[in-house]
Amino acid sequence: ADESSKEMATVLAWNDLKNVYVDLSPPVAPNFSFDVTGDYLAQAQEFAKIMNAFVAESEAFATDLQTSYIGAKQTYDNASLEHKDKKKLCDESQELFEISYCQWLAGAESALDKHEDCWETGSDSFNLVKSTVLNSGEQRKHEYAAMQKILCFVQMLQQSFDPNATDTAAMRTAACDGLAVSTSFLDLVNLDIPHQSTPDFGNLTLKPGDVAWNHTHYAALPKKAPVAPVMACAGGATSTQGPESSYSLY
Repeated sequence: ADESSKEMATVLAWNDLKNVYVDLSPPVAPNFSFDVTGDYLAQAQEFAKIMNAFVAESEAFATDLQTSYIGAKQTYDNASLEHKDKKKLCDESQELFEISYCQWLAGAESALDKHEDCWETGSDSFNLVKSTVLNSGEQRKHEYAAMQKILCFVQMLQQSFDPNATDTAAMRTAACDGLAVSTSFLDLVNLDIPHQSTPDFGNLTLKPGDVAWNHTHYAALPKKAPVAPVMACAGGATSTQGPESSYSLY
């Protein structure tokens, strides 16, 4: 908006400069004719007086014209310089924005690629470890069940020396043989791979060099402050011109 206002100030200053000759009215040349029957000396003196006045008016007009032109020219030069400086700053800001955006997008796309590679590697490692852990878990269950039966038989032997025992050795042996050992506490959990989430950039993938870039990010800019040619991101299309202005300073 600031660039647009400075360009408008330049336009107004240019119009004022062009209208300097219009705004000032030059003196009208005198229309004098000699009377051949009259007094030549008196007429010559009168003519000289009129011409002196005309010359004085012309000099005053020339002075006013020069003063007005110099003032208008200075105003135009100042406005034009301010507009050029502001446009340069805007163009530099635009370039920095586009370069930074391209760098961010390249980094985001690289991070996404690394994320997918990491996910694939992690998935393979998960499946490999899962198979090993499940096998190890089953072994632990068998070991635990075997240990509990061994303890049962050890207790059976201890009871065989107890004179007060009421059950027979066969009963105790059958109890140990049919012992149901619970190994549920050794069950493994979290055996499924977490759901893979894929980042969605949405319209953030739109980048400098794309046809829709200008009309998306620069559409709201004033027509009297058109954007500079857009530099495409590396690997993209060639440079593209922003929305064109229908305005011509001259």
